[in-house]
Amino acid sequence: LKGETENLASEKIPFKRKVEFKNISVSFDSSKILKKINLSIRKGEKIALIGPSGSGKTTFLDIFMGLVRPDEGIIEIDGQYLNKEKIKDWRSKIGYLPQENYLINDTVAENISFGREINPTKMSESIKSSYLSSDPYFNISKEKKIGELGNTLSGGQKQRLMIARLAYGKPEILILDEPTSALDSENEEKIMSEVFKSFKEETIIIVSHRDEAIKGCDRTIKIENGQIEEVASN
Repeated sequence: LKGETENLASEKIPFKRKVEFKNISVSFDSSKILKKINLSIRKGEKIALIGPSGSGKTTFLDIFMGLVRPDEGIIEIDGQYLNKEKIKDWRSKIGYLPQENYLINDTVAENISFGREINPTKMSESIKSSYLSSDPYFNISKEKKIGELGNTLSGGQKQRLMIARLAYGKPEILILDEPTSALDSENEEKIMSEVFKSFKEETIIIVSHRDEAIKGCDRTIKIENGQIEEVASN
């Protein structure tokens, strides 16, 4: 894989219509991870990304976020080539929720803002969109520190806190990697319903093996053996 782009510049690139993958291929140690991928994602579209482990989903996301440059092919946003001068601006539009929970031993507010200025309105919206507002722990202990690595929280609470942090940045594009894996089916449905409601205009890509997490998506894209095997409308 080619490394992260060096000497990032800050040319603006608009995203009003669509992102296009054109003949994207990536290799690692002479093995092709992605093979001639062609895909168009419209602004505001909700995409479910599925496929077995090792199929190329992570590499696809890394290329989408500008973390990896393809060996072949190009990405275009609204018809403009995503070159290294535009990568920084493109990344600034993306909010990424990883599988790992990166939490600090500080208050709920500090974990959500994560070094950014605390804005009460944005904080309230973020807590609502992640369904934290229905949890008694967060109603009672908003100023209480959550412990090292969030050890006072359950797995589901940690995930909801991470979703709130993502929402706080108000990204144009949300990438959610197994966002509900620690939740029961009832909370999973509630949270994903709130996410889709809160981000109607934004583009969302969800990697998940759970039907409840992706049933609100417009399309399901399957990557297998480095290729898009199936594109289904939901």
